[in-house]
Amino acid sequence: MAKKDDEAAAKTKDLPGMEDRAIQPLHDTAVEYDKVKKRRMKLTEKEVKLKAEVRTLMKASNRTRYAYDGVEVELAPPADVEDKVTVKVSTAADSDEATGEDE
Repeated sequence: MAKKDDEAAAKTKDLPGMEDRAIQPLHDTAVEYDKVKKRRMKLTEKEVKLKAEVRTLMKASNRTRYAYDGVEVELAPPADVEDKVTVKVSTAADSDEATGEDE
């Protein structure tokens, strides 16, 4: 009987959805990618809200440019519907990274 069981197991086909079950590294990497993508999407939502807040604060201050302590913000005239906001922040750590220096 053992011979018949072995033959049956060899002839058994994968069930639908199980065809690629042997590609575990691909599966694991795809799951990890999805997690990172979802985190990025949440950060993008937060970025959009903060950018709108910067725009509102610039308008409330009647400014088109702000620069102080390594922070530069520029408010350009609207291209479409909203003013374009550009924010640049420079810190000592940023300049160390650019030159490859460690503290």
